[in-house]
Amino acid sequence: MDNNSKLINEQLAGDRKQLKETIKYKGAFRIFGQTIDPPNSAGKVDEYNRMGYIIMSEKTYQLKEFTVEQTVMLLKQFTFSNAKLDNGKIIITEHSINRLPVFDMNKKLLKYNSAVMIIGKIIINDKQTGYRVINQTGRVSDLSEQDLIRLVKDNSRLLVNGKMVTRDGKEYISSIQTEFTAITKSTKDDVVLSN
Repeated sequence: MDNNSKLINEQLAGDRKQLKETIKYKGAFRIFGQTIDPPNSAGKVDEYNRMGYIIMSEKTYQLKEFTVEQTVMLLKQFTFSNAKLDNGKIIITEHSINRLPVFDMNKKLLKYNSAVMIIGKIIINDKQTGYRVINQTGRVSDLSEQDLIRLVKDNSRLLVNGKMVTRDGKEYISSIQTEFTAITKSTKDDVVLSN
């Protein structure tokens, strides 16, 4: 285990109540996946069989299914971390729409049966130590960068909104199109309270 893995694991294994968390949300919601009906043999999605989207609340990480029309209405009313409307069409801003996990109408995963989406990068004491991720079943975890790399490589998981890059022989995680949300953690001793 490298030093970053040890640091984040030690920080997160301790009393979570001792860490103050500050998140700079880019939006209220995030598109997590898409639903299709009827599924074709390849699990291909197009405007003819896309029935809706799985939307995640950025603050609670709850997942809920919405039709395409409902998603358009949400995009008109709220800011999304990874999506926008362009002439009434839903555009994913972090990556290609084809990288989104695909579910059938019974929420069975059809494409990318092992997918992980990065919710944000974790910064502890001004140093990036890892990532908060959500998997295709809605489980949220905080992982060091090396643990996330191992998870993606060892389990052949798709990293939906990120990619692994090698520079000078070292692997690291990079965003595809936009920066990840910052999740800053500090110990309560580091927090100055004002009256």
